[in-house]
Amino acid sequence: MKKKFLLMCVAGVLVMTAVIGGTLAGFNTSAQKQAVSDITVKSLGITMVGTGQNEATVEEISLDSIVPGGTAIVEKNIMNNVEGGYDVYTRVTIDKKWKDESLDPSLIKLYAGEEKKELVKGTQVNGWQVEYADEEQVIMYYSLPLKAGESTADFISALDFHYTMDNTYTGAEVDLSFKADAIQVIAAEDAMPSEWGIYPVIDAEGKITGIEE
Repeated sequence: MKKKFLLMCVAGVLVMTAVIGGTLAGFNTSAQKQAVSDITVKSLGITMVGTGQNEATVEEISLDSIVPGGTAIVEKNIMNNVEGGYDVYTRVTIDKKWKDESLDPSLIKLYAGEEKKELVKGTQVNGWQVEYADEEQVIMYYSLPLKAGESTADFISALDFHYTMDNTYTGAEVDLSFKADAIQVIAAEDAMPSEWGIYPVIDAEGKITGIEE
């Protein structure tokens, strides 16, 4: 039987966190004599790139002839889009559910990377650390600082619809939403606990090697 699923991709409002107090602290010096320093404040901004439109838009994609066990390609990554702007760490929150909330969201599986690794808690996928994952939500952090003009690897590449789906799912619709936000690398270890509620473990090269809550 021909079945049709409607996938709604909601590119969430991208929330940028400047953390001005932490930034200025990096410029503070201790001296016996007063001194005057020029402080240049750069911009902070990220853009969601990939399937559908970018930045706070709603995209509806018609997927025809999708059957249980089928796959939908949805590719998204994050770009630091401010020329000469701050280096940033970025986080993405993915929410997934059926339009009919009585249906089981665990039958929608999310994957990233060429190896098609599932986004499950505690895994590293495509350079992203999956810190939280349940049936309806995934929260992940990109391990590397993102310089101006650089992009992350895809944080999502595909959705699978589980083979156990029955006639209850005929004509069903999926709501898939993404929200991305960023914190500048300067003073990140102080900003992440207050803004994101996590304590990052960052090595000498700036890579996030672990996350504590």
